[in-house]
Amino acid sequence: MVMIIDCLSLECTKEETFIVCLFNGIEQNENLHAFHALLLQHFRPAIHKEIRETSFADWCVLMALDLGGGKCSYEAYELLRKVETRGVKYKRGILKSRHVLQHQAQKLEQYAQTIINVTFTKTSVSFSMEQTMTLLLQSYGLMEIIERGGEDVTVACTIDGAELSWKIGHVTAGIKITDPRARNPRKNEELVMGADGTEGAQSRDLCFPLQVTIGKDNKQLLHMQFKPFYTEINQYEDKFIYHNIVDQSCRSFLIAHPANMLALQKLVGR
Repeated sequence: MVMIIDCLSLECTKEETFIVCLFNGIEQNENLHAFHALLLQHFRPAIHKEIRETSFADWCVLMALDLGGGKCSYEAYELLRKVETRGVKYKRGILKSRHVLQHQAQKLEQYAQTIINVTFTKTSVSFSMEQTMTLLLQSYGLMEIIERGGEDVTVACTIDGAELSWKIGHVTAGIKITDPRARNPRKNEELVMGADGTEGAQSRDLCFPLQVTIGKDNKQLLHMQFKPFYTEINQYEDKFIYHNIVDQSCRSFLIAHPANMLALQKLVGR
């Protein structure tokens, strides 16, 4: 073991150190448990760092948390990290701390604000309708069909409310990708049915809320808070009107409104 320890004290590369330690341990065939512990002590930090910066990189973990739809919270993530570190403070393992992820998430949100404006109030959050709609159509490969003309592209705009707790509810309006020609923005393949014809797209993954307001689902809330949203939706749709050779107005982009009739009546104040 003395030869191994002397080797680790030399200015050798990690690969050279590993090879020398391995052969010395095999030749001496003594105290292999200590030899194994020495190797772990020397190489484990480097291995953990490699895995931490590749397989568990910040963006990989944040994307998994986001696409998971709330299945794994920061509290659940921190619980897993405590299992790895055995609850020892400031111990570094494969999983990064919750605070590191939250800091990176804030930076991601700041960058996202340069692409889509988000407005927060005490009771609501809303995304720029035009910026979000354009990004969705481009990401799902529908904008090129619209610009090419001759074929209509259809998406759905709907609104619904629900109770969060006693006397507290929310109303959410947003867009759902419904056109069968939409393509998976991550895999660039058919979305509704996968390449093998068996993978169906989940409806929840195609819905994008554009405005969420905390309040009671009634005529006053819908008319005051969401009528401007629908006005913007209609104006965006009108941007893609073109004229054919007989000068008849045609739309290359259609927005369906499958919301229930009562909600639509509330929007117009009836």
